[in-house]
Amino acid sequence: MTDANMVIPFTSKTTDSDAYLILEQEEYLVPDKLTMLDVIRILSDIVTTGESTSSKDCIMSDDGMSFSAVVLAYPYPETLIYNTGAVNGLLSGPLRTLITKTETLKFSLGNTASLKYPVHTFIRGQWLSNVYDVGGGITSQPTVLQDGRELSVDSKVYGTYEVKYTTVVDVYTMTVSLILDAIENFFQSVFYAWFDGGVELLDIDPPPNAEENWANGVDCNGAVVGGSNLIIISPDDDPYRAPTVGPADKTIDLDYCKDFGNG
Repeated sequence: MTDANMVIPFTSKTTDSDAYLILEQEEYLVPDKLTMLDVIRILSDIVTTGESTSSKDCIMSDDGMSFSAVVLAYPYPETLIYNTGAVNGLLSGPLRTLITKTETLKFSLGNTASLKYPVHTFIRGQWLSNVYDVGGGITSQPTVLQDGRELSVDSKVYGTYEVKYTTVVDVYTMTVSLILDAIENFFQSVFYAWFDGGVELLDIDPPPNAEENWANGVDCNGAVVGGSNLIIISPDDDPYRAPTVGPADKTIDLDYCKDFGNG
């Protein structure tokens, strides 16, 4: 086991064939659920003033026509030169930072396992439980060797190994706007990146219920928002409805001989 106090510096490889880029969208902060007290306050506002001043965070803009998403890009090597763009989106950044990751790896009667992200600095690793050999017996905890994202032991074992390390990430903020002429997927968007040797695409997920709320013309609190994409056509406005004539009283004088051919 690696000494918990030992910090092993990691040197990125620089060959083009090893280069890669991992893209992820950061999860949205889930708005707090409405409590019964919140509901009472909202109803009280509606009864007394006709509108509610109580709300929870919708994530969306006030008019419900845009939102911000955070995209995380993990380059390898750290010096990797890459370009970014967006389909239906404006990008800011990037902001480069160093974050700490803790991963739990399963050795399932194998002698290798892989970390998810590029390693900047390997901090520590430790077995979390007993280690078993191929015969099902408890065996001594083997030494784990680390090479980039790859971890290996010298024999096939079954066990759980925890790794703590740092990784470099580029943080982008992406503003996605409503597609005005869409009949569905109103906030569809893609973040993309390309570099010498590869292209990565990331579909951007809108906030929860954003599509449904826009179609129904409401925000996440149920309040009506302007510019609903849902158009309701009344019978009188239906262009495919057969024309009709409104009822009216009319007097018709008939001549027996002239009108019925008896003259």
